[in-house]
This record gives sequence, C-alpha cells and structure tokens, in this order.
Amino acid sequence: MRRRILVWFWRITKKTVMAGCGHKTLVVGTIIIEGQKRVFALDGNAQPECCLDCFQKSIINCAHCGFPIVPGEPITLYEMAEDFVPKEGSRKYGDEYNCHIGCMRFDCADTGMDRAGFWEYPGMVRRVQNIYETILADPTIKMAICPDLTKDRVDYIT
Repeated sequence: MRRRILVWFWRITKKTVMAGCGHKTLVVGTIIIEGQKRVFALDGNAQPECCLDCFQKSIINCAHCGFPIVPGEPITLYEMAEDFVPKEGSRKYGDEYNCHIGCMRFDCADTGMDRAGFWEYPGMVRRVQNIYETILADPTIKMAICPDLTKDRVDYIT
C-alpha cells in the first residue's frame, strides 16, 4: 500500500503542463521566497496562467517592511514623503505621485480599509475601490463589513 502511494505521489509531482505564459511547468514545484522553500501545487487538470518560474519572478517586496508580496495577495498603496527610501525589490505605483506598493501585514497597513487592490501576475496591480472610497462616494452607506480582505466581496449596510 505504501509503495502505491509513493508511486502515485511521484507521478503527480513529475507531471508537467503547458502554462499560459508559454512555458512547460511542473504541477507541483518549489519556489524560494526569502530563502525559504515553499511548495506550490497547480491545478493539473486546467491550464495555469503562468509557470512556477514566471510566478517566482513576479514576486515583489513590500516598500515598507521588505517582506514578499506574492501574486494574488491584497496590497496597500500609500503616497510617501519625498525622502522615503523604499525597501529593495519593491515597486512604485504610477508615475505621477510617490506612491509605493505595500503589503497588508499587521505592521504595514493601518487598518483593513487600506486595501487598495491585489498584486497580480504578470507583475501588475489590480486596483479595487477601497472601503473608505466607497463610503465617501455613497452617503447612504452607514457601515461596511469585509469578512475576508483577500477577496473582493464587501457587504454594505445602508
């Protein structure tokens, strides 16, 4: 029985698929983030958007704390002072303002209302209206409940 499980696991981990980026990739592979190996598993039945190498290349660092921001994670966008020195590996958002991409970790974001979008593959921001902007735009909203900051869903109470 144990041998069957090991053979099954070996077949799964060695399976390759063609990704949307045009590269072949393993269904299960490791990515090194901040010197730590992390195992990522792709859906082997569907064509993934990108290969594991392209996924790793699209990981950036938070401008405030320097920790990694992986595609799909929520982000903050803060306009910084002119003398602000961002952490290495971070990205600036737009050219007009001194706006940098930050993470939603406890030490970086003041509140959950600071979520301004999501970091997406191939290295771009998918901007969403943050809760504060929505409340200001619609005076009938009295309260906003965001049960999970990693998703777009927000419940508004009028």
